[in-house]
Amino acid sequence: MQPPPPPSDSTPASTVFFMKKVRIVHMSDTHHFLDKTSRNGFLPHGHILVHSGNFTDHGTDEEFAQFNGWLESVSDRYHYRVVVLGNRDVKVYGNDWDSMKKLLPAATHVLSHSEATILGIRFYGAPWHWGHKKNYMLRQGAPTTTTGRFDDIPAGINVLVTHGPAMDRLDITNCSETKEHWGSAELLDALRRVKPGVHLHGHVKDARGFISAFGNLPLTVNSSMCDVNVSVMYAAPHVVRADQVLLDPIKNVVDWTFALDSLDE
Repeated sequence: MQPPPPPSDSTPASTVFFMKKVRIVHMSDTHHFLDKTSRNGFLPHGHILVHSGNFTDHGTDEEFAQFNGWLESVSDRYHYRVVVLGNRDVKVYGNDWDSMKKLLPAATHVLSHSEATILGIRFYGAPWHWGHKKNYMLRQGAPTTTTGRFDDIPAGINVLVTHGPAMDRLDITNCSETKEHWGSAELLDALRRVKPGVHLHGHVKDARGFISAFGNLPLTVNSSMCDVNVSVMYAAPHVVRADQVLLDPIKNVVDWTFALDSLDE
């Protein structure tokens, strides 16, 4: 059964087609390796594609156009294509997320401090802020008020998508002489407050993997696909399976559980 046409970001949840099992294909940090001529045999089946940023190297219009061409090429495979901007992607336009969104018409959703309900699942995306270095420290010349705006993440979100990790959550890099945490303490606080079902991110290429949900922290998935030198895209996306749980059959109240799934359905 094919899903209905993609809704806009403002589509009311009550009008969205609900499925009981949804496969979310997550990828990140593909840099310049994807274009409309790419061989896509490595892509698993799924209902929703999520790219959590760094689909460019330098954030140029040409690189956006290249990635948009790739998104269009997989539109028959993934009915919904969700994008969140990474630190490489904001190099030219800074925090002008609306301008960057217009460069990706083949994405059904570019989430910039915004949410969308897709197939009954609430997604929220927080893009990278230009004023942050790779480790969330302020870059020279950035306003002292620069923040990831993670306090804006609303309660009730099922899937949180950011480019960077939370502190101590798949955030250790070996790029320097000593291991360094690149995660955000503010984002970690937000995870504990909001309690999403799953957090999808990338950014730290040598910390690719997942952490199971435990306590008040969610399943966390880092789907970086390039090596640390951005010389090769060697990895496949992760697949997260969302299963609908009926909490109140009389009032039709539902929730979702999330788990990693196999690449083959």
